[in-house]
Amino acid sequence: MNALIRAMSSDMKIIPYEGETRESFVYRIIYSALGRWCLEAARAKGGISKHGQTILLNDLTGKYCKLFPEIKEMLFQESETPLPVFIRHLYEETGYLITDSENRNHLASYHRGLVIGSRHLLYGLSNHADMKGLGSFSEDVSYTIPWREALLRDSLTCEEYVSSAFDLAIFSQRDMAEESLQYFDPKRNAAPSSSWGNKMVTNRTIARNVSNGVHYRVMRYNDEILYFEEAPNPGTDGLTDFEYRRLYFALKNINGHPVRAQIQSFDNQYAKISLGGHLPNREYFLMLLCSWPCRMYCNKCEFITKKENLLFINEVLKNLGIDTVGG
Repeated sequence: MNALIRAMSSDMKIIPYEGETRESFVYRIIYSALGRWCLEAARAKGGISKHGQTILLNDLTGKYCKLFPEIKEMLFQESETPLPVFIRHLYEETGYLITDSENRNHLASYHRGLVIGSRHLLYGLSNHADMKGLGSFSEDVSYTIPWREALLRDSLTCEEYVSSAFDLAIFSQRDMAEESLQYFDPKRNAAPSSSWGNKMVTNRTIARNVSNGVHYRVMRYNDEILYFEEAPNPGTDGLTDFEYRRLYFALKNINGHPVRAQIQSFDNQYAKISLGGHLPNREYFLMLLCSWPCRMYCNKCEFITKKENLLFINEVLKNLGIDTVGG
């Protein structure tokens, strides 16, 4: 089995970091290999059905877990989207896979890429590609695009974004039962999920009704409290979902208590990024394309990445209002 891991490691150019356990290293290799298998299957003439792609990845995951039982818990989580669907969905949402009218997936062949570190994140697959997480890195690109274009992300600053979200024209008075509301406190030194209290401490914030789960943007204007009801979560997991998280990050940033991403150096090539909250899907999906989730595929707060990617990742996180420290 060691020979298989060495061969896969060499093929995808994945090396262990200093002090990395065998379990962690094998997990990273198998995780990336499943991504590569997913793309290779769609490379065939005529593509592959979504169902067939999922069956293939499910079968491969089972076989890898029999060969390396120590990583089974890293690849199987009962309460989460199964890993085969997780991988396929990521590639569909980020443009690696194109789905036709017959529900068959085809590998994208336009050879566009993003510059990340010293390499290009290729939206496709090359025979000589490195794998970093689920991303394929290669010089085999025809043209590059800005990361904001790839993510459909605007260039608003945190203050500009908050101002656009709190446009007075969309707010109105409401007869609200104050005792049923909790308010987001952007001045609290805690993760967004732990930054809620019973009082409104800033003039612009978010409120949630603890009895029915409805969320509101709330602003104080001319000594009046005005509300705008947020649209309910659509329950999907697409590229542009979970955008409300951006508002939490931006509010904390402009109030002087930004969420932090802690960088821990492992050696001269690898580092771990620990986030103080879950990202909007645009940035989360991008993290999956240039890093490995720590310990299990569904970890949304801790990632292992190559150090050459850190400047790029810092730019993406800073755009959300997240400060990076350490490293």
